[in-house]
Amino acid sequence: MEKDKPVIHVAMVGAAGSGKTEILRRLQGCPFRAAYHPTDQDTVTLEFPEYLFVVTEYSGQRFYHRDTFKDVTAYILVSTERRLDRRYAKSIHALMPENVPFIHIENKSDLSVRPPAPGTFACSAKQFLGLTFAFNDLARSILARSKL
Repeated sequence: MEKDKPVIHVAMVGAAGSGKTEILRRLQGCPFRAAYHPTDQDTVTLEFPEYLFVVTEYSGQRFYHRDTFKDVTAYILVSTERRLDRRYAKSIHALMPENVPFIHIENKSDLSVRPPAPGTFACSAKQFLGLTFAFNDLARSILARSKL
């Protein structure tokens, strides 16, 4: 890993079973696992050509509060059509400081029967669709704001 790249600290949140772990595994080059493996909390580093993401994945069973996200550069909200309704996504978003950039990834888009909500990235960890684009878009947004 190069030390001179900008480092983006990200909180990844979403309901249990939404695919947060598989998104991170796929971005690390690991094969897709169909079986559900609950994660309590884990931090991984993802190296992109121009920056590093340090992503802390939070358990889907956990209750969040404002202090959970006080030291992040950005956050990623992960949902699916089946596992997380939009009201839950809105309640998580309400806890985030207004000045912290975020993206909303609707994972499992390969199984979806409806289009994602406006402003949401349709992605598939299983088929490795849209993940890199979503992370790059978040990084561009952050770098444009000169937050790093």
